[in-house]
Amino acid sequence: MIQAVPMSKYPTYVLMDSWYPSSSVLQTCAERGFHVISGLKTTRIFYPQGIRQSLKSFASYISKSDTDLVTIGSSAYRVYRYEGKLNRWKTLPC
Repeated sequence: MIQAVPMSKYPTYVLMDSWYPSSSVLQTCAERGFHVISGLKTTRIFYPQGIRQSLKSFASYISKSDTDLVTIGSSAYRVYRYEGKLNRWKTLPC
């Protein structure tokens, strides 16, 4: 489905829930230059600054000031920008 999204000269944002951000979907988004906003399961393993840990353990170090407010329609979400390795994938530029 991601490959069917037409390319644009404007930034393209892909919003997905925590069931969809598989390695192949994230890699396809990165290859097409798309930005991803997604929930992640708390058991997801990733590597902030090269240190392996679960999202659940890392979340305790994130403060509100580390996040940005994103509004979609009438809903508002706090998001944290992460660029780095996830388990079974190279680098996640989203």
